[in-house]
Amino acid sequence: MWHQRVLSAIVLAGGTFLLGAACGSRTTVSTEPSLKTFDDEARQIMTADEAEVFKSLPDEASRAEFIEEFWAIRDPRPETPENEARTEFEKRLRYAALWFGSHNPYRGNDPGGPLRNLSGVSEERGRTYILLGKPDVIIFFDGAHETESHDGSRSRLQFDLWILEQWIYDRLQTHVVFSRASGGAWVIDSYRSNLFDQLEEAKLSWLQGDADAYVSNWFRFSAAFGPSGIQIRVPVNRVSTDDSFQVELDVLVKVYRENVKVDEIRATKTMKETQANLFDGQDLTFSIPYTPAAKGNHVFDIIIRDLKATTPSKFRVLLKRPL
Repeated sequence: MWHQRVLSAIVLAGGTFLLGAACGSRTTVSTEPSLKTFDDEARQIMTADEAEVFKSLPDEASRAEFIEEFWAIRDPRPETPENEARTEFEKRLRYAALWFGSHNPYRGNDPGGPLRNLSGVSEERGRTYILLGKPDVIIFFDGAHETESHDGSRSRLQFDLWILEQWIYDRLQTHVVFSRASGGAWVIDSYRSNLFDQLEEAKLSWLQGDADAYVSNWFRFSAAFGPSGIQIRVPVNRVSTDDSFQVELDVLVKVYRENVKVDEIRATKTMKETQANLFDGQDLTFSIPYTPAAKGNHVFDIIIRDLKATTPSKFRVLLKRPL
């Protein structure tokens, strides 16, 4: 079994812990259960594309739809009422809120019901726990003695005694050391070189199936505004077809002028492709006719769903244009 201890290498020097690796960058997250804070809550497991789209959505209706789709593509068993991925995510958020944070009122004791203090989720231990889950081994250090936990359990009685924690993930062959800084905040002190790669890969592990294959084949399109309206271009390797090489796309365009919704366009685009075009990798292109009724800064919220796909396959592009 892969296992690496580093706490024994710590040296006390004038009250400061000297560790060999540089500190990593810090990421904060909030868990207020509302549309406005969803970006903060789920940012850790969002892909870069998802994060960019979500922060640009113009109204609550589009954000609510995004959130529904966000969890749908992460549902390991869509045939059941429960979304197991979302349930696990919420469990990790709650655990982080209960156990982490410099001024945590819960100290590992769950009062039940909604939690008002969520500072533990924004701490670096909380972020790591949410992404990677429970460590295989935790080594706690109180300044004189080490205590090992091989089941991820923590002691409320020693909550304020620990000054260092090493989390070991045997299954990922990585580890991270957290230290209690001045003021009581916990920060990353050192880590194995592959830690941040593992954190990034963990975002994709929430997606179902082979993450690399899944993302590389995700339905995508690009959009631009031209003389005849909105021009759509879809890479042919990102769409699904039936046995006769027919592509069917459901198109929804919400039009905003000066941040006010002024129009909505719905259409179904059916295109017959040849086997040669599919293998040659040529893009599919089509237009959505649109003429603005008035001048102003326009945002086109374009949502296209691949109707031939067997799994959730919808993508959104925000097109901004002064017209």
